[in-house]
Formats: sequence, structure tokens, C-alpha cells
Amino acid sequence: MAIPGTRPDLPVRAKVRIGEKRKAANGKEYPAATDHFVSEDPSFLLIAGDNPKQLRIVLPFAKPEENFSTGLEYWRGKQLTYYSKGEGDPPLAYRVESEVKDWDTVRGEKMGRDRIPVTCRVRDCVFLKDKACKPMGRLQFFLAGDARDKGVYQIDTKSWNTIEKIEPFLTMIGDPRERVLLLSVEMVQKGRDKYPVISLEVEPVEVNTPEDAKLADALIALDKAVQADAAPDMDDMRTKLALTALLDITNAGWRQNPDFVQRIKDVGATAAAKKMLERLA
Repeated sequence: MAIPGTRPDLPVRAKVRIGEKRKAANGKEYPAATDHFVSEDPSFLLIAGDNPKQLRIVLPFAKPEENFSTGLEYWRGKQLTYYSKGEGDPPLAYRVESEVKDWDTVRGEKMGRDRIPVTCRVRDCVFLKDKACKPMGRLQFFLAGDARDKGVYQIDTKSWNTIEKIEPFLTMIGDPRERVLLLSVEMVQKGRDKYPVISLEVEPVEVNTPEDAKLADALIALDKAVQADAAPDMDDMRTKLALTALLDITNAGWRQNPDFVQRIKDVGATAAAKKMLERLA
């Protein structure tokens, strides 16, 4: 059993970026944004192809903040001078002791060797306004269809637009594990500026065969049954019948598997149905 509050520390096999280094006429390198995903990992190129603008991914963890950690960070060279993860009300920031200012409100004892918890001023902070302190989001994922024993890919973003797209999406879809999601990048024009923005969406269910159509019909029927049985004066009989029909398609032979049947009984038909809808819808 896992210790409560912990998660597996998955190794990062490679970084994925939406930028690359280019050379100017004078030979100097400079960073440039791209409208596609870039990685130096050969396995990534084999699966994603050349200059992919969309990736089929699977997330490793159940909770949004475990898949996509976000916060504010101020780096001075290689030193993370201070950071905030939005904890507390008002939120806390953790500063290197030598960087605590006269205007800071200290809210606790020193952490470790030199971290002092202070009130984060967020968008009123002079360092954030000067863009010395920046938003940071780190998304970890597997490529769909790829082996998972080598670790996760990670993409880092300092874009408010990207963070504000991904965070609410992950909050809304529930446990995303085993669901194929589409990670996309597009160039957005705002005035004279043009920059890439990343977004996530659930991969649409394609109906190409009679089996696909049968599965889609069963999912629609189960969703309607769950909604109907949500009424206080209804039992879950419709949900049980619709769940049975779906399991006959997705888990052939489930009736002869006593452990499988017992798990459904333990959690209840409605909870099992919602779990199936999260995984397959």
C-alpha cells in the first residue's frame, strides 16, 4: 500500500518543447517559438513523427495537480530564489532568507536551511510585474502506444494562456488515467505578437465500424440511465441494465468472473457506471 499523500516519482525520460535554438546571421544562437512539438528523444520522433502539432497522450496520475504542477517562480541564475504553489489563504511564497524584503509579511518558521514563508503578493508583486517572477507549469505524460517503463515526458510552460487552458480542463474531467487525450499547440496572434499556446482535449470517439457504433450507442444509453436514476425517487435499475449491456461489449465473459462481479457490487452500479463513462466516453 502507498503512504497517504505520496505519489510515485517517475523519471523524466526527455523534455518536450515548443521552441528551438536558431542561428542569426552573425552566428549567435537565439530561442525561437515553434508551432509544433520538439524533442531530442529518438523514441519521441518515431511515435510522434516530424513536427507534430498534436500528440496522443496518457496522463500517469489521478489528480490534476500531480499531472500538471503549477506555481510562480523567480530564478536568479541556477538558484530558485523564491516560489509559490498557491498554498494558503492568502497564498504563501517561499523565499531564500537573504531575499526577504522589508515589505514581506513573514508567516512561519524557517524551512530547511534558508527558506522563509511569506505572503505572496501575486499580481501585485513588483517582481511579477517586472517579469522576473514568472508562472510555471510542468505537464508529465506518456505517449499513447509507447512503453511506460522508461519514464514520462515533460513539457514546461511559462504561458499564462496555456496554464489557464490546461488547469480547468484537468479539474473537470476527473481521473484521466487510461484515457487518451490530445495535446495540441497552435500559434496565436495578439497585436504584433505571435506565440504558441498549448491545450488539452479528450480524443473524440471515432465511429468507423458497426462495433464502434454499438459501443457508442451503449455509452449514450448508460449516460442517459445514470442521469435518469439520479432522481431521488428512482432506484438504479436502469443503470444496472445499461451497465450490463455495455460490459457485454467491453468485457466479454465478465459474468463468469466472480472477482469482477464482486467489485461492481462493492462500489455499486452507479459508481461503476460513472467510472466506465470516464474511461470510455
